Amino acid sequence: MPEEYQYLRTRLQYENFRFADWCEAAGFDGAEDEKQKDLPESVKAIRLVLVAILTEMQLVMDELSQMAERFETSSKTDFRNVDAETSDFQMLEMLKQLRARDHKATKDPGNNSAPATKSRSKGRWLSMATNLKNIAKNPRRFVWVAFSREEFEKLLGRFKELNENLYQLLHGEQSRFLMDLTRKTQLDMVLVLRSVEELKHLQLAAVLRPEPVSDASPYSRSDQVLASLANFKQLNTASEYSLGSQQEGFDDNREAIRLDRSRITFLEDDEESDNSMGSDGRAAGILDKSKPGQRHIWLEWRGYLPERSSKGDDLIASSASVRRVQDLVVLLKLNKLAEFCAPICHGYFDDNDHAAQDDRNFRFGLVFESPDALKSAGVPETLRTMLSRSTPSLSARVQLAQRLCTCLLYLHAVNWLHKGINRHNVIFADPHNLLEPCVAGFELARPDTDQDKTQPGRHQVVGPRDDLYCHPLYRGAEFKPTYQKTFDIYSLGLVLLEIAFWKPIESIMRLEDHLSNRNWAEFIRNELIQADSKHMKELRARMGDKYQSAVSVCIIGRMSLGVEEHSDETDVPVAAKLQRAFMERVVDVMGAVRV
Repeated sequence: MPEEYQYLRTRLQYENFRFADWCEAAGFDGAEDEKQKDLPESVKAIRLVLVAILTEMQLVMDELSQMAERFETSSKTDFRNVDAETSDFQMLEMLKQLRARDHKATKDPGNNSAPATKSRSKGRWLSMATNLKNIAKNPRRFVWVAFSREEFEKLLGRFKELNENLYQLLHGEQSRFLMDLTRKTQLDMVLVLRSVEELKHLQLAAVLRPEPVSDASPYSRSDQVLASLANFKQLNTASEYSLGSQQEGFDDNREAIRLDRSRITFLEDDEESDNSMGSDGRAAGILDKSKPGQRHIWLEWRGYLPERSSKGDDLIASSASVRRVQDLVVLLKLNKLAEFCAPICHGYFDDNDHAAQDDRNFRFGLVFESPDALKSAGVPETLRTMLSRSTPSLSARVQLAQRLCTCLLYLHAVNWLHKGINRHNVIFADPHNLLEPCVAGFELARPDTDQDKTQPGRHQVVGPRDDLYCHPLYRGAEFKPTYQKTFDIYSLGLVLLEIAFWKPIESIMRLEDHLSNRNWAEFIRNELIQADSKHMKELRARMGDKYQSAVSVCIIGRMSLGVEEHSDETDVPVAAKLQRAFMERVVDVMGAVRV
């Protein structure tokens, strides 16, 4: 297949995955098992419709097979004359053969000896990750016969439409389970693809709509999420290698996001806001005050270590610091995905610009849009301030916890480490609405690669309360390891604990009067990893078994997520295993909490 059309192959693979997801949700996950002799009860009532869809799906697959020389062009049984009287055995045979085609479509195209991907979602993601390196080493291309993009797109569009027809046959709990499987498939695909080109193909594949589809349909929304994830990770991946080189998608936006400091009018004394202990390090202001289109904004500070200018007569931000903050702002500005729970960013400015010699602040200001609910209040409310107020309802706290778990899942799926998850960085535009939190505090955030390190800065010094959220292996070690996703997950676990008790972590652990005495991070973790500790027992009594289980998995970390102690979390198979475990043991378990 010509390189410019590789996205069509990616879309074909995605549709095969969707078909496998439907089979599992409908109860056909054992279709290859000879012991399965009866149709699942859920589809017996729709036998006629199901036969029609599967029959046409076979025709479409046959035509795609002939074009790509990818599948066997003959089948053991001809189902083109089946009718409503088709037996359960024949229906299962049809599913077996269609699923076998699905296996071949997802098999490593460059390695004929590679095992076919398992039909069940739990096996498919691991095969994708395990075979990725083999594909890169042996990239044998498809052999295409008289390739016609228009014809292939038309067939692919019909395949997509048939999949959507199958999706509409399921209702209630089965439908919810299917959409959950689809989400997991999307996140798996985004995770295992690492190169910019692969992610471009995935983005194009996700927005491919050969047949008109309503933007309001759940399938359209699902495709939009996949496209946004692929685009975000594509830009994130490009930023990892952007120093000293031109990168499409970044350099076009760099100049537009740098704002002149004179355009910012601070409100009251917020200009003096700093990241010192006891402050959330944010300020409120107006962008382009008294001008048409003025905007209420709030700011976060990102410090940098200055260096001498080329002339040696001034201290300025290094080119690496500038490039790093530009990459961050471009990602936050282009992000349109609600699942990230990230605020809308307009740009940044250097607080050192035009500053007097004796009043210099070596920091960047990240400028965020203030929602309507904030315009009279200034900076957003934080979970820190909310914890000092009356305890919200149990259902509101559970839904807040669920949103934060999903947020971290999506951030990690695009290889984004937050590095500052704590009660100061969970913010609310409307303090009366806990169901729409934002995750802020991106001054430490960076891509998750073994070659990328956090840039040091004056405003990254944390106080003892912030220090409590750091994993002891990271904060307490003399020689710090590379920051890892499991460290973010640990911090999330402490925030989930605070939401449950509606108290700061130091109050839960009764450390308020002792914070300055020692580093308590190791003490906190050692207490909480014990299932029979008084804190975990009280958590279970307050929130139930599922909530307590999800928090415990976060606190324990690698062992509870099935990741070996010394494994590299940036390695694709390890990352895939970690993501799936976090989905199943934290996100899904927390999502199953019912009030």
